[in-house]
Amino acid sequence: MSSTPTPGRARPTRQQIAAAATRQEILAAARRLFGERGYVQTSIADIAEAAGVSIPTIYASVGQKQAVVLALIGFIDNRLGSNEARDSLLSMNDPVELLHAGLRVNRRLLEGYGDILAALRSAAEQEPAVAEARARGRGFHELGSRRAAQRLAELGALKEGLDVETAAGIIWVLTDWETIEKLRRDLKWDLDQAEAHLHEAVQRAVLQ
Repeated sequence: MSSTPTPGRARPTRQQIAAAATRQEILAAARRLFGERGYVQTSIADIAEAAGVSIPTIYASVGQKQAVVLALIGFIDNRLGSNEARDSLLSMNDPVELLHAGLRVNRRLLEGYGDILAALRSAAEQEPAVAEARARGRGFHELGSRRAAQRLAELGALKEGLDVETAAGIIWVLTDWETIEKLRRDLKWDLDQAEAHLHEAVQRAVLQ
């Protein structure tokens, strides 16, 4: 008795491909406008004009303005690989490299997606759903910092008298993308300078 082969995933239709392309055009236009003008100053009509689509098309493809900015989080989640970086902390044995790993993730976050992060920060002041999403993102960094501190404790690398919670807080601040941004904005440091000095600072603060 022969078995029937399991069919593969159906190929997308032309309409589905066109819809996905339209959605990407809308999100790219929104990202550009949010970066140039800010969230509050950008309207759905502005995004529609920049993307070359109608306002109803934006509502059908993505949703209201808060849904548009929330959809931009997908650019970060799909391309940054921060979950893998956080998980790798659990197996690292070099305390210096462990601290550098988290800092590199946040440097890449700012470098590649600073415009989206700024849009989320601006939108969070107006939209509770965006504020909640931003808080979840901040929570991921807090979790990564705590994992780093716990791993350093397991390695016996924490400075004498420094507990895990305090170390986690120090790591959280000194490796955060907003700290990197502040150094770049206020002190006019480039990203290489900011990364190098923060890496040195967090080592002095938490390691033996």
